[in-house]
Order: sequence, then C-alpha cells, then structure tokens
Amino acid sequence: MIRIVGEMMSEREMFISEEEMLCYEEAFEVMCRRYPVVVICKYDVRQCDGVALLRALKAHPDLSAVWGRSSSSPTSPAREQGRKRAS
Repeated sequence: MIRIVGEMMSEREMFISEEEMLCYEEAFEVMCRRYPVVVICKYDVRQCDGVALLRALKAHPDLSAVWGRSSSSPTSPAREQGRKRAS
C-alpha cells in the first residue's frame, strides 16, 4: 500500500494556473487507480474558490466512500467495509 499526502496550496505554485493544477488532479486520479494507494489532497478553503474545490472533489469520486456513502468503485472503502460485515 502506497500512502501519499499532498498539500495543494504549496503545490499550486508549481503550476501556471489553477486550471492546470486541477487538470493534474484529474490525471493523477486516473493514474492512481492502477496501484494500491491511499491519497489525501489537502486544500485550504480560504485560498480556493468554490468552483475549484468542487472540481477537486469531483476529481476524487471515491471520496464519498469515506463519508459512508456507497461508491461505484469495486475497491472503495465502503464496499470493503460492507464485505467484512457480511462475512
């Protein structure tokens, strides 16, 4: 299992624009599906607008599983927890 924490406001300085950073987030999500990883991307809500935060949340669809909602991902935490309860 690979564990990654990204503090996105300091990462923002590496990109030309917020748009470029969000495109990176979306591409990173696709790449991470290939490996057993847990990723936390931290955003400072005081430094991002609502549109950027919503887009970042949408880039990580399995995030909803963390909050107890079901997810379509076959390896999401919510599904794994459901399997353990059923056993």
